Amino acid sequence: VVLFYAIKVVLFSLDIRTGSVEARPELTRDLLKGLYQYLMPRPLRHDLGEYYTPDWLAEMALDGAEFSGAAGQRLLDPACGSGTFLVLAIARVKARGRSEGMGERALLGRVLSDVVGFDLNPLAVIAARANYILALGDLLTHRNTDIEIPVYLADSVRPPSVAPGLFGEGIYKIPLAVEEFEFPSWVHSRQAVDDLTTVLEEAVNNRVPTVVLMERAADVAPGPLSSGDAAAIERTFHRLAELHETGRDGIWARILKNAFMPLFVGRFSHVVGNPPWIAWEHLSAAYRESTAQLWDEYRLHPDRADMAMPASRSRSDMSVLMTYVSADRYLAPGGTLAFLITQSVFKSEAAGRGFRRFRLPGDAGPLKVVRVDDFVSFQPFEAATNRTAYVVLQRGTTTYPVRYVKWKPGAIGRQPHSDIGLAQVVAGTERQEWQARPIVPSDTTSPWLTGPQVVVEALQAIVGQSPYRAAARKGADTRGATSVFWVETQLDRGDGTVLVRNLHEVGRGPGRNEVTEAVEAQLLYPLARGRDVQRWVVRPSCEILMPYDRTQPGTPISPAELHRAFPRAAAYFARFHAELVRRPRFRNFNPAEGTPWELYGVNSYSFAPAKVVWREQARGFTVAVALPSDGRPVIVDHKLVAVGLDDAEEACYVAAVLNSVPVRVLVDSYALELSLSSHVLDYVAVPRFERANNDHVELAALGARAATTLPPGELDDVEAAIDELAARMWGLPPASVAALRRFHADLPLDGEGDRRVDI
Repeated sequence: VVLFYAIKVVLFSLDIRTGSVEARPELTRDLLKGLYQYLMPRPLRHDLGEYYTPDWLAEMALDGAEFSGAAGQRLLDPACGSGTFLVLAIARVKARGRSEGMGERALLGRVLSDVVGFDLNPLAVIAARANYILALGDLLTHRNTDIEIPVYLADSVRPPSVAPGLFGEGIYKIPLAVEEFEFPSWVHSRQAVDDLTTVLEEAVNNRVPTVVLMERAADVAPGPLSSGDAAAIERTFHRLAELHETGRDGIWARILKNAFMPLFVGRFSHVVGNPPWIAWEHLSAAYRESTAQLWDEYRLHPDRADMAMPASRSRSDMSVLMTYVSADRYLAPGGTLAFLITQSVFKSEAAGRGFRRFRLPGDAGPLKVVRVDDFVSFQPFEAATNRTAYVVLQRGTTTYPVRYVKWKPGAIGRQPHSDIGLAQVVAGTERQEWQARPIVPSDTTSPWLTGPQVVVEALQAIVGQSPYRAAARKGADTRGATSVFWVETQLDRGDGTVLVRNLHEVGRGPGRNEVTEAVEAQLLYPLARGRDVQRWVVRPSCEILMPYDRTQPGTPISPAELHRAFPRAAAYFARFHAELVRRPRFRNFNPAEGTPWELYGVNSYSFAPAKVVWREQARGFTVAVALPSDGRPVIVDHKLVAVGLDDAEEACYVAAVLNSVPVRVLVDSYALELSLSSHVLDYVAVPRFERANNDHVELAALGARAATTLPPGELDDVEAAIDELAARMWGLPPASVAALRRFHADLPLDGEGDRRVDI
């Protein structure tokens, strides 16, 4: 209500009939964006996936899509928000039409026909319509009849669809916030929708008896009403009447009319916008269910081996689905789709695979990626740290490499002010021409490798699956009971038992009470957490209580055996029995056979004496060597990935290769900074260690030296020698190595794990 009346005040104060908008070109911008953002709290807008587009970014998107407003160009924004793209598109259509000498009345008709928007948020649609009117300016004085502003409260992804009715006939299902309405399947034209919604609206407002309503509905039907059609109309009428009686009526008939518009607007030469960025799991259950068929239809699933996996397991973003639906339903042959989208769809190992297929279902054919702009280095959106990218698609086959433009901040800083102009942004940023291609050429759905041409070409020499891939595992998963299993030693009692204190302050599950108790030292192991891993070295800061038999490491010690052999540990776990068995992770085991201290991610690899370790989540690739401490193997947490090995020399070799500049550049060039799982060894061809290979032995020796305390200058020399040996192993020429080093030096710092800090 506040927004509605504020818009009325704005329109009145501007007095659009006087042409004040035309006199002040700056008013053609999205005037009500700020008001809408003020009235809709930022956390709520972000929960809805609404990141409102600054004008300069929208201008760039229109330029990249080559939308000039010329005759024959039609533009749709399928998630228009407050109308930023629409307003800027209208300005281009008006400027182009006037430069061509087009009459004002004809120009008004062109704008209304060629610039269209949809959105699901009623407040956003009100703001967008008002902005649309303001952008029309004095063109409104040239209308000779009532006009309809082509901004519709409609779901561009999920428009009304025909489903079987109770009587077998096809029935349109229109899900709205208050109810699901039904229309006969013959309502498949704009005129038919107008006629039937008008009949319904008048019948509700005038309390027309049902029998009279049905007579009037029969008058606008193309033929005799079937029993199914009549039942659908009657059910919708009664629902509208109920809303009317409870004071919730007023515009539902018009909302129904809006809901059908995606079926009638036709196709567009340009589909441009900023679709909502909402992860699948954050959508409402009803919306997930109603769109599940679409995720199946467009094959937007993450798993490469089983593309028929259910959409409920997808972790894709809603913007992915809107991209494919928009290209399929609204894009004209030869047209261009240009969306602002999360950059993770090009880099993520799993969730982006369906998107990177770039193929529409059936006979619709493939999609061609024309270009991608990467804005990850700075933040285009208000108070948001999204990984922003811009993609331009057309119908056709994608050929690699794809043009990939990397934007880097300059004078404007990491977050340009929302009111800054495109020319200022261009002047205040640096743009680098990069390439993008699938890291595995034979698998076009694999994550993209991005960088300058010389870097991308050099990295091809080290791409491949390593024989160490099968040994790479995530660590022991204590979630739900972390503060039970993680402990720190207080006192060695000298009798084979140790006094420990549980880390009650960590985790979210049971064990929140602090407990100090003696347990058998034989079951304690040093624990490596993410914070304990720096480049080259692991410094465990606590221990983990692991009631497992190392001769049968995949099976926890049974309750009977634990009480016989380790009574102290049995008493310790008994304190937390009720909480341990309530763990979701524990309930996934068979309770009849399971034990309360059973953990995911524990097997023979967990107790390997030597491990090559890296963080699963980190700003950069942080690799270290974990060797036994006091004869005990280091256990790694589930937030780490480890390659378990029996030989320390081999572990130092693998760590040296993975810490070389070519590998670090490769990983930084394809992986998300928060997604460094075991898949790294799917793409980095680390050869199997051979003692007969002098380069391998020397790499192992250098890795062992780097894993000790070295002065910074000496460590630099060791790492340079590792780079040269690794490059020689892969046959990389010196020029390529130099290019990789220059590129690596220009990358952002890898964060706290980039260099080892001696403490």
